[in-house]
Amino acid sequence: MRRGSRPAKGKPQADLLGRLLEARDPETGLPMEKVELVDQVTTLLLAGHETSAAALAWMLYLLALHPAEQAAVAEEAERALSGGTADHAALSELVRTREVAREALRLYPPLPMLLREAACPERFRDRGIPAGAQIVICPGWRRRSGRNGCPAARPCRRCHGPARPAGRGRHSAAPSPPDARAGH
Repeated sequence: MRRGSRPAKGKPQADLLGRLLEARDPETGLPMEKVELVDQVTTLLLAGHETSAAALAWMLYLLALHPAEQAAVAEEAERALSGGTADHAALSELVRTREVAREALRLYPPLPMLLREAACPERFRDRGIPAGAQIVICPGWRRRSGRNGCPAARPCRRCHGPARPAGRGRHSAAPSPPDARAGH
């Protein structure tokens, strides 16, 4: 169907909006109200597109800072996709690319803040937190601040090995499995 054209009368559209317009509440059988439909589309846009775009942008940023790593990822992609098909087998060969993506997500999570509610009274850094208090957690800040033994950015941590000092704190990022570097 061309953009801007209308489907045949009585025939539902085969896109996401069409499916949402056709959706019915299982209990009442009624369609979504307009405000509910707008909320659903907004959520899908933010959760599905904005976060993916942000993750990809940060991954490309890290690669731009590390030209040797960028070249290695490009070479890996050329080798894995030389058959011309991006099927599951070819994509599973992109080990270094996957590690760069994981590092970008570790340092720059697409959701920069998480909101949590304290289930019970707690103490944190000599401050009392009452039950029910709203707590904002910024995981990316801690990972980029250099505090708590978190390593600096390295696009492919598994390929280059862990850079944590001995005796790191319990809040440091999880170490890479020792055998994960084999073959790199």
